[in-house]
Amino acid sequence: SVPSSKFLVLSYQICGRIGTASQEGNDFSVVLRKLVDRMAAEHPYHTLYHVHALSRGDQVGGSGTHQSSTPHEKINAAKEVLEAFKRIKNCPNNAPMVREMDRMIEAYIALARHPVDTGKHGMGPYQIPSSCKKRSLCNLKLVPIITAPLPVDPTMLYKEGTFPAFSHFGETCRLVGGINQPKLVEAYGTDGQVYKQLAKAGNDDLRQDAVMQQLFGVVNRLLVDDPSTRARRLRVGTYRVVPFTPAAGVLEWVDNTTLLSEYLLGSQGSVGGLKGAHERYRPKDWVSRACREKLQACKTREELRATYDKVCARFKPAMHHFFLENFPTPQLWYERRLAYTR
Repeated sequence: SVPSSKFLVLSYQICGRIGTASQEGNDFSVVLRKLVDRMAAEHPYHTLYHVHALSRGDQVGGSGTHQSSTPHEKINAAKEVLEAFKRIKNCPNNAPMVREMDRMIEAYIALARHPVDTGKHGMGPYQIPSSCKKRSLCNLKLVPIITAPLPVDPTMLYKEGTFPAFSHFGETCRLVGGINQPKLVEAYGTDGQVYKQLAKAGNDDLRQDAVMQQLFGVVNRLLVDDPSTRARRLRVGTYRVVPFTPAAGVLEWVDNTTLLSEYLLGSQGSVGGLKGAHERYRPKDWVSRACREKLQACKTREELRATYDKVCARFKPAMHHFFLENFPTPQLWYERRLAYTR
């Protein structure tokens, strides 16, 4: 009698439990499987990506080598959920939906693992694999743009045209740095919008990132429910993270962002060799690397405390300059500084 939408906030954890063996006399696994089947049938776009990722749980490593990462019982259970979803009566779009999801997921994995020779073009642009180009992959009308917001449909119909579906990828991608060469791609939606996404594969487990974003989403709901925090407009900025395997997935790209470390300490890859705020505003202070090395060299708690006090005296804060540089008017400076501290 409880609406399945109530469980969507925990869909990642719920789907991850299927295939778990129950003790004798305990029907937990049976009840859980029925719940997952119901969630998939009523809210497929909020559930099936987790099931797809579980079904690919044996694909680990950037090369996609098949070394066991997820127990085979869970992988087989996920595949059974997908097969059961395709066989639901009076739902002719279910089987095509699963096939289109499969095509799109495999395209993202191919993009993430696509090797790029950085010798000629640096960060790009680079041609994407032919299997991902418009002539090979386009007009997946039953699959929404994976990083686009998709509200829960109370009618549970999710009719075609009520969400931005996947049209095609842009012809090129760019690199954003990193040993595993994550690719910045553009996905075109049927709503005419262009969605920037980061296809990533390698040794990083995106499932952990997805759980953290899920936690931040729960925190935001709690902040909205409390009158005092709602009045102060407190919230944590979030972005979509969708794992496809233990080592590959896609992230929503967030524009107009700056790494705190890059602003404060600078970056070797910065255009024109832009210096960090510490070096620009406090050139006589110790550098961050020296501070870190001094702290790491401490052997006792007393030595650590004494060294910490010395570091604080010779490495003063510089973050406040960020607001003075970027928000020149008093009102804007105050609003942005207040938003940051909150």
